[in-house]
Amino acid sequence: MQEQSIAIRREIGDKSGTALGLNNLAAMLLDLGDLPAAQKAIEEQMPIFQQAGNQRAVAYATFVQGELFKLQGKLDQARKAHEEALATRTKIAEKVTINDSVLALAALSIEEGRPADAEQPAQHSIQLAIAEKAPGNELNARSLLSRSLLAQGKLVEAEKEIHVAELAAATTESRLIGIDTLITAARTHAATGKATDASKSLANVLAESSRLGCGRCELEARLALAEIEMKQGKSVAAREHFAGLEKDATSKGFLLLVHQAQAAASK
Repeated sequence: MQEQSIAIRREIGDKSGTALGLNNLAAMLLDLGDLPAAQKAIEEQMPIFQQAGNQRAVAYATFVQGELFKLQGKLDQARKAHEEALATRTKIAEKVTINDSVLALAALSIEEGRPADAEQPAQHSIQLAIAEKAPGNELNARSLLSRSLLAQGKLVEAEKEIHVAELAAATTESRLIGIDTLITAARTHAATGKATDASKSLANVLAESSRLGCGRCELEARLALAEIEMKQGKSVAAREHFAGLEKDATSKGFLLLVHQAQAAASK
């Protein structure tokens, strides 16, 4: 539908509408797992927004570019892009999207090996989301907080947060956020001695990811499943799954996942 909309806007010469469609398409392509196509869409629409002086749209496009860089394992470039998006959003005083940028930067802190730096921003984002009655944002923030706590070894706190998030994930309309939450929940449960239940949950996540066509979700669920197998002592199966994941993630350009798989397989 997005592609049809873009085609119509091109035909009638609606440059701004075409750029907006490409922006939305780029974000969808990240979840679908087509990073090269997402990059192409970003590169085409960014100059249109810049020439028009549409700062809100430039910030969103820069945000999507930051997410692309993260998935590609280019963490320095991802941070720069998200900081630029945050600066623009702060300048034009967009509260909701400012929170999105803050969470994106907090998530990067975890990937950069500084999970403690994500804790306070995630807690603050939860309160903002509650005040703004934005359940999707609250779910995203709680999941991120659980990731931060888990990476710090604060298992009791992590399990408490992910329990609240899991309840919300069961009813959320944001199915992709729900899937991301369930992947974090599986890792948390495995760390607290519930590896079998975590593996079963991830099997359901994989089926749901396939049904929705979320290639990114599928790769991330496979990584979590292999990590849990390694912790269960199933090293042969785990390494086999890590190897398959590395091959598939490399072919799609998900180099952050490749690095994570290599690190987990070497433990």
